[in-house]
Amino acid sequence: MPDKDGVRAGKPVLMPSRLWKRPLFVAAAAMVVLSLSLAGCGGGGASGLASGSSNLNVFVTDNLSDTYSSVWVNLHKVTLVKMDDTTVDVFVSADGVQTDLRSLNDGQAKYQFLSNADIPAGPYKGVRIDMDKDLVLVANGSSTGQKVQFADAYDSSTAGQSTVNVTFPQPKSFANGENLPLDFVLDQWTVVSGKVTPVVHKSEGQGLDSSDRHVDCGVHGTVAGLTGEAPTQTFKLSLYGGPGVTVNTDANTVVIAPEGSTATTLANGENVSMKGKWNPATRAFDASWIKIENPEESRMPEALGASANVVPGSGTFDVMAVATKGFLPSSNQVHCVMDTDTVYKSDGGVTLTKDAFFAVLQGHSGLKVDVRGTYDEANNTIHLKFAKLDGDVHLGLAHAKGSVVSFDAASSHVVLHLLEWEGFSWNGDQNVDLTCESDTLYWNTDNSQMTKDQFFAALSAGAKVFFETKLQDDGLHTRSLHLMPPDNG
Repeated sequence: MPDKDGVRAGKPVLMPSRLWKRPLFVAAAAMVVLSLSLAGCGGGGASGLASGSSNLNVFVTDNLSDTYSSVWVNLHKVTLVKMDDTTVDVFVSADGVQTDLRSLNDGQAKYQFLSNADIPAGPYKGVRIDMDKDLVLVANGSSTGQKVQFADAYDSSTAGQSTVNVTFPQPKSFANGENLPLDFVLDQWTVVSGKVTPVVHKSEGQGLDSSDRHVDCGVHGTVAGLTGEAPTQTFKLSLYGGPGVTVNTDANTVVIAPEGSTATTLANGENVSMKGKWNPATRAFDASWIKIENPEESRMPEALGASANVVPGSGTFDVMAVATKGFLPSSNQVHCVMDTDTVYKSDGGVTLTKDAFFAVLQGHSGLKVDVRGTYDEANNTIHLKFAKLDGDVHLGLAHAKGSVVSFDAASSHVVLHLLEWEGFSWNGDQNVDLTCESDTLYWNTDNSQMTKDQFFAALSAGAKVFFETKLQDDGLHTRSLHLMPPDNG
């Protein structure tokens, strides 16, 4: 049985990994809750602004409505309107950003960062918001949504879209770095014969400067201007034609390799998805996790929410969606079906087997998951290619494999040059210095347990070692070291 940190007292269990050249070992540990929204976000400060221009951050929020549990819309464009009716786009997305407006109030306004843009000097008299004409309303007490449309009076010049015009109380000029929060006033929306009359105001932004009022969200883009050394780095993530969102990483940021690779080192030009929270103090995102992606991965439909109705035998479960990307769910309960090539990840980015993944879902009711795959609209089902735990249980210590650079039995140190790693950020040009602890376990090439003295006696320069480590605020804590056969990797 596992101990209190999930490390087995007996032999470790071999866990096949599609991102690794050889089987891995899996153990368990505790983790921090990640509550994420998949809605598009952008950000960053201004740089190289033209004279008289300013950088504007755009947010969406909602007042409290007790009529609906969810209101799903697809946002395409936000446009500022000058006094002479000329316009400036501050957010444009051809595919749109799917947003559950109702989730943006828990008794107080919550803010979702939508985009940022460099804009010419005002004044501006208002803003236009373009959305899909179709939207989904989920009434309180129901898990099934009602597909409705915005009233015909709001039809846009773009087929299948609607436009809502918002007039500012008085002409507005925006200072550099100012915010534009847009409040979708759901308790004033009306529905007649399946047609919705919306109400949107410019919000006063109460609580906007408080970090706990910002929802975690997802951004997909390209890395540029990367500075610093892993795990502490800063970069710009291009988004929606704006100057780019600024992203900060630290030791708590998980970096996940793309499918078919073991590379978790960030680089300029990489396509990534980032999950994190807007930090109003730094005007940047603090990244919870980053997934380096192949182009096809970034286009996959995605959903996030609590798991329910878990059936390991059939490889299915439901996601009580609080956020989606690429589709508007017909209800909050999105059905998920495993495929033979589904990749399973712990919250720390470590690859899991299907059995280990489902064991965690079964053992922790309502655990949050982030899933991607092919969406079947007729059955409100995702056929999964990727499933990641995002709940309050951490299954999997960080894993790595490296070649021995040096070692010292007296001080219990092993220095490795890393070849592959999962579950933590690392600069591939640096060696890692591991300190063995009193509870570190040692394993031979045949998976038999060794003593510390036997392990160090068997070490030699260049030998391959696999290790499991627990990440804490004061660094890596070595939980187990495994000698690997000479032909392994």
